[in-house]
Amino acid sequence: MDPLLVGDIIYYMFLFGGFCFVFWFVPEAYWAWTGYLRKKFQLDRDRILLEIRTPREVRKTPLAMELVFNGLFEPAGGEWFTWMTTGKSRPYYSFEMASIGGEVHFYVWAQRDYKQRIEAHFYAQYPDVELVEVRDYTKFNFSWDTHKAYGFEFKLAKEDPIPIKTYRHHGFDRGGLEPEEQIDPITQTIEVMSNIGPHEQMWVQLVARGHKDHKTSKVSFFDRVKAFFAVLTFGNLKFDTKEIHKNFWIMLTGKKKEFWAKEAQELVDKIRAKYKTAETDTTRDMTRADKLAMEIIQENVSKVAWDVGIRSMYVAPKEHFNGGSVNHMMGSLFKQYSSGDIYNDLRPGLIPSYTFPWQDRSGKKKKRVNDDMFHNYRRRTYLHDDIEHYPHGKKGLVTFVMSSEEMATLFHLPGQVAQTPTFERIESTTGQAPANLPT
Repeated sequence: MDPLLVGDIIYYMFLFGGFCFVFWFVPEAYWAWTGYLRKKFQLDRDRILLEIRTPREVRKTPLAMELVFNGLFEPAGGEWFTWMTTGKSRPYYSFEMASIGGEVHFYVWAQRDYKQRIEAHFYAQYPDVELVEVRDYTKFNFSWDTHKAYGFEFKLAKEDPIPIKTYRHHGFDRGGLEPEEQIDPITQTIEVMSNIGPHEQMWVQLVARGHKDHKTSKVSFFDRVKAFFAVLTFGNLKFDTKEIHKNFWIMLTGKKKEFWAKEAQELVDKIRAKYKTAETDTTRDMTRADKLAMEIIQENVSKVAWDVGIRSMYVAPKEHFNGGSVNHMMGSLFKQYSSGDIYNDLRPGLIPSYTFPWQDRSGKKKKRVNDDMFHNYRRRTYLHDDIEHYPHGKKGLVTFVMSSEEMATLFHLPGQVAQTPTFERIESTTGQAPANLPT
């Protein structure tokens, strides 16, 4: 064989091997190592579950809960060196609502180290509530032989900066309203959850951590190749340093950074572009719908932001499993937060079902989805798991960004307007005796 040909073959083998090493082995090893460190760091933390026991009279609007979220917000998780060597990451919480046989309870799950912080912010806004450490309601004698479970993860129908219809947009931001004048959107969620049988359970969790200035998402192999050639050509000969850094990050890690504020500005510019001509750039002729759309986007991104994952579960013994409760949960749990084409919409994302019968002939995949969903709910897994594709082929664990106002809309203590009989409240408020009490 021609020595030159052998040399060319060896050269291209090493070239191809180096290409695979840079594009596949290095990123996979990097994410596997940092993922292991993050999980180890989180597993070493002691966790608690606090039940929020609500008094009979709650006269605060959800703005109080928004201030609680602002107080708990912590976007920093340490410097990059600490993050890469110890796995230290941002603290995360799980804000939960659980209906046990129709009785609705509110919970906060967090690190034990943050118990005092949680108590301080809750008592500052809700002096009459009680925060009580309780046993985890998900840790009961569950078995697939005797029980059935159905769960799903939510997703946003539109871009993250577009908000859902919050309590403020429902007119529930003004204090002093009589109960009959109040429109509290969370009452529909409570009604849905309370409308189950005594042997059934319905759970909802909002797993959240403070948002930095961006989030990351995986890109395709072709996007990485495109980024590789963009780096080689110095940003298509534009020599843009930021563009070169962005493409180098995509090429090396297989992930791209998405900036919430930048995405919001692009959405606003897109609306403005419809009314921009060669002579003028004015919003004078803009429709009321487009003006409102611009306003709510700009107001939303001005708030404190959270990375959020939302998951819901329905669990019951096999003889008491009710498919109607599942349909009610999927269709009505958060339906009140969408409104036409202006606001965003929360809808089921990952669900344990397949479009075509040949995708799951035996039904084992569907059972695996539900099993993964159930155990991920128990572990409150969402934000520190890099798996965006479950072993059964379903895409999941994809988070989105929400403002503190949106979070407070989805999770707050309902006031007197909530008259659900099975919503548990403590019998009386706590407070000091009147100063003029006769002795």
